[in-house]
Amino acid sequence: MLQTITTADARNNFANLLGEVYYGGKKYLIQKLGKPFAVLLNVEEYQKLEELRGSLFKEISVNRNKNKNISAREVEADVEEAVTAVRSK
Repeated sequence: MLQTITTADARNNFANLLGEVYYGGKKYLIQKLGKPFAVLLNVEEYQKLEELRGSLFKEISVNRNKNKNISAREVEADVEEAVTAVRSK
């Protein structure tokens, strides 16, 4: 779970935050002027997210290639049918 801190708090406690992230696995959402600005997380967590991102884009590419000869209308109809089926359960 992300703990929210301000940029000022992050700046004033940066060394401690790094320790909490590295050793404790904590994650921080850093806000600037009340808006989400950055996330501070450990390298392992970042690498997992990057792997998931890569897997997602690979899957998208595979599916795009499988469906390259199918019209957008057909794809939309199939998606709508699948969503309706899932929602009915």
